Amino acid sequence: MRNSARTSAPRRNGAASPSSSTLLNASSHLVFSSEPLQETAGVTDDAQALKKIAKLTNSFLAGTRGARGTIWLDEHQGIQETPAFPVHTVDTLGAGDVFHGAFALAITEGQELREALRFASAAAALKCTRFGGAFAAPQRIEVEELLKQGLSTGVAAPGQ
Repeated sequence: MRNSARTSAPRRNGAASPSSSTLLNASSHLVFSSEPLQETAGVTDDAQALKKIAKLTNSFLAGTRGARGTIWLDEHQGIQETPAFPVHTVDTLGAGDVFHGAFALAITEGQELREALRFASAAAALKCTRFGGAFAAPQRIEVEELLKQGLSTGVAAPGQ
């Protein structure tokens, strides 16, 4: 898994070009942050951006939006949302890296997408409560405890 947000896809008129489909198909799961997601698609709405990029790849697609949670496409191309965990944020440095690492771990362990996204969201939220980059990453037991507490924002995914 690679964070396509860190890789510049060739663009034409602000949107991904047909040649970028090779890059977009290099991974089974693509998780962007909101701004690169919109830039890659050439639109200013995360949901529209996901749907536009989905025409170029069969990869799982998601966009992280900080405190607004994660938006993603399900297997029927429906928009879903995973809420963020409300925390007192002191430092966001490394939060995206922690999210991606936790998501990759969860997927590798065979977790379902919704659970993998919640696991990643919990890990990133805990990181934000501490100063520092990678050295502030939470331990797995801490992530599991936050998940047990179930302290997400309570924003229900569409259709639930």
